[in-house]
Amino acid sequence: MLRIKSFLFCAAMIGHESGGGGNAHAQNPVTLPGAVASSYVLTLQTAHALQLTQESLSLRLLDFKDSRCPPGVHCMWAGQATVTIQVTQTGVPSETLLIGTPAPKEFPGSASYRGFQFSLQSLEPSPTVNGEISLDQVRATVLIEKIQK
Repeated sequence: MLRIKSFLFCAAMIGHESGGGGNAHAQNPVTLPGAVASSYVLTLQTAHALQLTQESLSLRLLDFKDSRCPPGVHCMWAGQATVTIQVTQTGVPSETLLIGTPAPKEFPGSASYRGFQFSLQSLEPSPTVNGEISLDQVRATVLIEKIQK
């Protein structure tokens, strides 16, 4: 499973770099073995909701927290990034999810909503020592896995 997630992350980064201007986009679905029926990698920004039409999902980046260690700084802990997203499926009430980068178990990792598993793959830009990053600068890359029933 780690190998599949690594592949998807690399595919997301290639798609992100070739996506032009960092706009929100969806990669083509990838069929995975096991319990995962299909998978999507999306890059969310606050400017607008992102529609995943083939699954009737809408996602919006609402907030973020970033305690990751800035590049070039020596920290006792690597830190963690979390994002709050709103997920809506056509005809169903929306839900707010908190997902984050890998960290100790008391911190959020992935979250689920109506047969989908959401996990944060990356958060850009990286934190800096000299200034704060505003929400409108943030790009959150999220992996969405549709779980087979």
